[in-house]
Amino acid sequence: DERIEALMGAGDELRRVAGRGDAVALLAMGKIRQMRRDKGGSEVRLLPRHAFLLHSLKHPNEIRTLREVYGDAFVAVSVYMPRADRLRVLSERISRSRGDYRPEAHEATAASLINKDEKDAGDDLGQNV
Repeated sequence: DERIEALMGAGDELRRVAGRGDAVALLAMGKIRQMRRDKGGSEVRLLPRHAFLLHSLKHPNEIRTLREVYGDAFVAVSVYMPRADRLRVLSERISRSRGDYRPEAHEATAASLINKDEKDAGDDLGQNV
């Protein structure tokens, strides 16, 4: 939970400092260019039989920018899990990470993270999924 919250905070801060909702995606695009170059390809041309997976896009501008840059080569896949299931899974994950195996003791923390993930109220550059 602390790691998740730290990563969420870092993404929010990067978007605020950059003044862009797509700031994290821009970093990912830079990494993709580097990986293409490292694999002996071009920074701008597709590598045959390669895919780059970006997990947990958190702002609509990230999707928009990725579509503008990669066009039809960009495929967004969204996975939905009912809130009760997300709460259960995240509570279990937090419990295991702390070694106490009492998921119910971590439901409030999990709920707080889920709320933050859904939308940072009043913050156009915060989490917004």
